Amino acid sequence: MSCYLNRLRLALRPLDKTILTDNETFVLLNELGPENQKEHIMKVALVLTAGVKSKMFWGSFQLPFFCNWPTIKWFGRLFGWKLVYLDQLKTETVCRLEKAYSLFQNGVIGLIFVSGGGKTNSAKLMKDWLTGKGLPPESIRTDDKSVSTATNVAAFAGFIKNLDGFGEEIVVFLVSSWYHTGRARKFFEKILRDVTIIEIKAYPPLSWECLKEEYLYNLLSEPFKRLVSLSSGLLGFFDKIEKASR
Repeated sequence: MSCYLNRLRLALRPLDKTILTDNETFVLLNELGPENQKEHIMKVALVLTAGVKSKMFWGSFQLPFFCNWPTIKWFGRLFGWKLVYLDQLKTETVCRLEKAYSLFQNGVIGLIFVSGGGKTNSAKLMKDWLTGKGLPPESIRTDDKSVSTATNVAAFAGFIKNLDGFGEEIVVFLVSSWYHTGRARKFFEKILRDVTIIEIKAYPPLSWECLKEEYLYNLLSEPFKRLVSLSSGLLGFFDKIEKASR
């Protein structure tokens, strides 16, 4: 019970308070262990997107917010609904970026990899957000093809396998929302068994704006997604639906 109350407390913090405190940075560096704090160890953050804002229309009529949610969105297109993407990151995506930005500013990492594609270039918007905060463009890499957790991780795995010092020389900070990092880590463990992975959990605010964008859908659907991820066949099927909906 106390665990959930703590998550609620963190979620209610203002968005600009998601940066790491000095104590959190100390705990994080301590978790790394002395063997992974050496200068020659590459420390990179993978930031998974939660998408961009959008609106759904049926003719000229704007449909309710829940019609923008992935599964409903997919069925809606069968009835001629039209999806309009906005060049604005969802609040949940920004919350994840705040964590990565804070890691970089605190000297914990030296490279950020942002992942998210589909019909919108979420990765580009994420990079623009980070550079707008003052981060050097050369410290950010992007993947604008992936549309699901599985493909996000696969794209990142391909990226780091081409880096010098692949293996024990790399520590990955997996940055996503608190409910999502566990499932994303499972994909990592299937693809990258020899890389040190540290979960960085973002706590999106429990505001109506954030909930209706897709946060509420994500919370409700996560248990089902975890079950689906146990079957490669079902996972492939729902990946196709997610890809089509985005």
